[in-house]
Amino acid sequence: MGSAEHRVRYELHRGDHWRLSRYLLRTRPGAWLVHGGLILGTAWLAASIRGFDRGDGAFEPGRFLGVAALMAVLDYAVQRLKSALRAGRTPGFIGPHELRITPEGLHGETDGEESSLPWAAVRRVVEVDSWLYLFLDRTSAVIVPLAAFPDGAAREAFVGAARTWLERASAPADAG
Repeated sequence: MGSAEHRVRYELHRGDHWRLSRYLLRTRPGAWLVHGGLILGTAWLAASIRGFDRGDGAFEPGRFLGVAALMAVLDYAVQRLKSALRAGRTPGFIGPHELRITPEGLHGETDGEESSLPWAAVRRVVEVDSWLYLFLDRTSAVIVPLAAFPDGAAREAFVGAARTWLERASAPADAG
């Protein structure tokens, strides 16, 4: 394998999709607004409804906190379930993978199927915690566990090449 190609082999499990989902929930402000608004709005409504019925407009803080906690737990459970279902329904997600990157793009193999994407299809390269994400859009990514690399040097070479090749593909063509 020359410097014009980097390769990694790894296996993904159903729970690995949740790690990407959790990263997206933590880093996208819109997700916080939607989920927080749903949780707090439902809790406010539950804490206010009796006061409206009685006509005194009394707000029940204990009910607000209880409903907010319940909604937060339910939202978490729903997000985990959705992630697990997506992982199970995405062909080739679960199981062994091989990913090669070259100056031309990504070349993957899973379940005996091969696929290729040019660097122009990749939006960004993110290394976080113990994961490498090669984002194809705002929410879809090629997921690579950093533990799949034999050592730090191999990981750094792979990530460095990915960033370099993505930057080259994203650079505007010379107007020459």
